[in-house]
Amino acid sequence: MQFNSKKDKVILILGEYFDRFNFYGVQALLVLYFINILHLNKYDALITYGAYSSLGFVLPLVGGYLSDKFFINKFIFVLAGIAFIITGDLILIFAAHNLVFLGLTILTSGIGLFKANNLALFSNLYQDYPEKKSVGLTYYYAAMNAGAITGPILYGSIDLFLGWKHGLTLSALGFSLSFILCLWRYRYYQPNLSQAKNNNFDLIKLSLSCFIAFICIYLCLRYNTCLKLAIAGSCVVVASFLFTTVIKLSGEARQKMILLIVVIAYSVFYYASSLQVSSSLMLYLNSSVNTKIFNLTIPYSYFMSVSPLAIIVFAHLVAKLQHHKSKNDYNFLLNQVSLSIYLAALSFSLFALSSLFSKEIINWQLILILFGLVTLGLGELVIFPAITSAITSMVPVNKHSTFIGIMYLFIGYSAYLAALLANILSSKHNLFSYSNLYFQNFSTMALITLIIAMSISFIKKFCSK
Repeated sequence: MQFNSKKDKVILILGEYFDRFNFYGVQALLVLYFINILHLNKYDALITYGAYSSLGFVLPLVGGYLSDKFFINKFIFVLAGIAFIITGDLILIFAAHNLVFLGLTILTSGIGLFKANNLALFSNLYQDYPEKKSVGLTYYYAAMNAGAITGPILYGSIDLFLGWKHGLTLSALGFSLSFILCLWRYRYYQPNLSQAKNNNFDLIKLSLSCFIAFICIYLCLRYNTCLKLAIAGSCVVVASFLFTTVIKLSGEARQKMILLIVVIAYSVFYYASSLQVSSSLMLYLNSSVNTKIFNLTIPYSYFMSVSPLAIIVFAHLVAKLQHHKSKNDYNFLLNQVSLSIYLAALSFSLFALSSLFSKEIINWQLILILFGLVTLGLGELVIFPAITSAITSMVPVNKHSTFIGIMYLFIGYSAYLAALLANILSSKHNLFSYSNLYFQNFSTMALITLIIAMSISFIKKFCSK
């Protein structure tokens, strides 16, 4: 029996579900935990939150690279990643406050080992029928967002009654089930390990690389200066890697690679907008929006689930529309990216409009915010499957995990940028009231994303030549 059945797809999707459940559940409460429990000031809390969010997207690049370099069997990294995430959850549950950053370090390390390799395994299941890959990835992403929906809702609900650590207990139990299922299917997925680079020298290099990465992760979470240096250093390394990769190619292969890099770079503008939902928008809801309905206050973390819910609801429709894509793959990819950024501009226009209404006018404020979140979710559903499908189509198989990691790296840059913008939005040292400040910043973000989306038209003209 081979590792290509529907059971394997379900198991990989289930692992991704629990990964997002855990990540977004912790993310929804992290800022308030830092402020209320660890007594960090608002700036440090937002920046540390940005570090956690960024590393959650950046580290899959490291895990993907290590998998491509040292092992053929990516499943080993998936299992190791799950084990690390469970360990991180347990430390956060039982450890004292001074070990919180150690728990977050182990947790984010597990995400790095798991995420890119799990997605690469899932994409490889469609090698025999590539025409169905885009549709399969759309459903995969919809299932991923089921975790993003239930994570903030359950973590927020559990926090109200039992405390936030009980959400981690639920996540650890779910990942334990995923680990058992992966072990069960592992016996059907055992490539020829003799082909892997697993001699003693390589194993020593792998262990040393993991140890150095672990120390760097801890320092980035604990100290903002280290995070800034890591971001700057990673920019130099990735730029050099991409430049070297492009130089080695020629003709159509080089053109495809340049297009892919440009598209991934453009995705930063979308994600820098969407990742403000759990930071600047959360602060806006806390300060300027009446979230009571029939005398029942809606927990702020619930709003983080609106965009993922929109992805679930509209995933089937978008998957069907994929069949009607343009015969020109270049134009299709660019159209998808520009559409997502246009949707981000529209969503922030709705947020800005909502800030003009009084806090007492509950209906219009909440309606506009909800429509904005739905629109933002549609943008994510458009951009992510398109870029992932392009990576697995345009990049050699032995570099799939690395480039998926690079995609997450750019999302990580976006997460840190979103945290910085959230800190600007939360500042009270200005001439405007809170509502006017949010209108100014939301409308500015809408204008910037609109201009960025329009600029893609020039690239389309270049590619059509």
